Amino acid sequence: MDLIVIAQIITGLATLIVALVLVFQLRKQNEQINIQNKQLELQHKDTERDFITQFDTRFEDIQKNIYSNDDMASIWVRGSLSWENLKNDTERYRYRNIYRQIMRWGLSQYKFEKMGIMTINESLKKRQMRNMLAEKGMAHVYKNYYKPILEVSDVPEMLNLCNELYKEIWKEDISNFKPEYKSTFRF
Repeated sequence: MDLIVIAQIITGLATLIVALVLVFQLRKQNEQINIQNKQLELQHKDTERDFITQFDTRFEDIQKNIYSNDDMASIWVRGSLSWENLKNDTERYRYRNIYRQIMRWGLSQYKFEKMGIMTINESLKKRQMRNMLAEKGMAHVYKNYYKPILEVSDVPEMLNLCNELYKEIWKEDISNFKPEYKSTFRF
């Protein structure tokens, strides 16, 4: 055999060996990437689960604040039935802030849904917001204190739903209503 042919065979074999080594390394690297991706996916799911658990705990804490304290439960029930049932500015302040906390919890649901963190069934959203408008005192606080907050939020869907439900329940279109501005301690 000619020396050139032998050199070409050796070069060919060397190239084949290098190609096989590279393919093996690529396969190994892909396996590692797949393992890392699965670990990241699990971490992401764990983070979402933790987030939703914390979110649910926040709502439970708001509710606990109401039902575990007789004064707060009384304020919540009386204020929900009618704003006029609240005896003084302290009760009005407390009621309005409980209402705001619950509505902010609802607003957060919309924001988290936009971020892809959670999905909320449309009928559940509607039922939740209907519950927050169903009584005279709740409707008063929404119309006069919380609606302006929704108007400047980045979640017009919640504002539109609440205004639609308000009209359905109370037979009044408040979509263009602008309440008189009142500071935090004015009612």
